[in-house]
Amino acid sequence: MAALTTVLLYLDEVWLSRAAGYDDMPVGSAQGLAALLDGPGWFIGHYSWVPVHILGEDVNLGPLVWVAIFWSWVGWLLDRRLLGTAPPVIRTRWLRRSLYSVGFSLALLFLLTGAMFIQREYEVFLRLGRFLRSPWRFLLGREITAVAGVLWGMVGLYYFGAKLLGLRIWHNPSRP
Repeated sequence: MAALTTVLLYLDEVWLSRAAGYDDMPVGSAQGLAALLDGPGWFIGHYSWVPVHILGEDVNLGPLVWVAIFWSWVGWLLDRRLLGTAPPVIRTRWLRRSLYSVGFSLALLFLLTGAMFIQREYEVFLRLGRFLRSPWRFLLGREITAVAGVLWGMVGLYYFGAKLLGLRIWHNPSRP
């Protein structure tokens, strides 16, 4: 995922270099696709600054670091489920519920932020026909990012809500 995100970031820089005359704060479509692909790691990564000096320019690697952390965590959770590892990593119930509550709150924040943008900018979503006629004139990064926030927010609300309620999310049928 980090390699695909790196390619999307490169495409975003190429698109944004051509979009200077169209928008004062452009968000490229590639950035929106990266938000859709990488979810919470992408959103949190934009608030962190990990500067690296590459070819005479300062590059922010914050989003890539958080994307790697997010997908590593998802892979680790899937491995635990597929191997049938039952005991929780954090054994203290109140601490585990507190972390689930923080995750639930962040997911609700993603969902509400995306939904508020969609509601506020509804007429922007109606310009899709104009975009299909001349795609090089429009950047849909904000719109795709808003949809990504809503989708990842719903996934997070389902996951952390089920964990808070003590429900079993997925059961490995090969294990009793």
